[in-house]
Amino acid sequence: MNLVFSSFYKHIYKLNFKKMKSFKVIDELVVEFINTAIKEPLIFFSEADLQSLLFKILTNRYKKNYQTSYKKGFDSKTNYKTSQIHREYGLNNMPNSRMDIVFFDKESIKQIDSPNLTIDGNYIDPIIGFELGTHKISDFTEHLHNDIIKLSKLKRGYLIYLMRDETISSPFTETGIKTEQWFKNNIETPLTKIDFPESIIPLIFYIKIQKKSTNIWGKCNLYNPIEKRFKRTPKESIKTNLLNYLNEI
Repeated sequence: MNLVFSSFYKHIYKLNFKKMKSFKVIDELVVEFINTAIKEPLIFFSEADLQSLLFKILTNRYKKNYQTSYKKGFDSKTNYKTSQIHREYGLNNMPNSRMDIVFFDKESIKQIDSPNLTIDGNYIDPIIGFELGTHKISDFTEHLHNDIIKLSKLKRGYLIYLMRDETISSPFTETGIKTEQWFKNNIETPLTKIDFPESIIPLIFYIKIQKKSTNIWGKCNLYNPIEKRFKRTPKESIKTNLLNYLNEI
């Protein structure tokens, strides 16, 4: 077992919510998504691309629509249906914000009584939520803080950031050293100040895609919330290692 993953267990074991059948399936789909994006990091240009890829993977598995309480007509005996998965869904506690992707439980869907997918005028509290990010985040600290607030009240929240280092300078050159220092100051240091809520699973990757050197040391790095630092992990074993520790929840 790669040490960057094994030390995650200390964090994962603290999670105290009841294990639900859907979580294991979602875990597998999240791992598929991350594995795909890291092995071919040019498949995403923006956060919207990541959303689209994850949404596609999720909806390919959860295709069924479920009946709501919103009738197809005032005198109709049939109701409209909707799916468990939606993008850019509203939040009651953050009126001007949206959650990237949400997963509804079937019981909540039954109670939906408006085309805005609300119940008595309130947004549904999804059982699972996803917040995504890339290296193009303008204010990382603010973005991270807001995403944690969005996910903190859910039974399970996935915080998935896939961040590319697009510079080609060797890390031993002046430019390379400045790049590493910028990353440490603007990304890694803000992360070290966060103690993630127990219900949030942080999956934050830093990927170096090309350098002017024969070998790229630390091509793929995953943030470890216990040791509070990024640690090198082989791209080839990401899928296996992620599944191993997610299965322990």
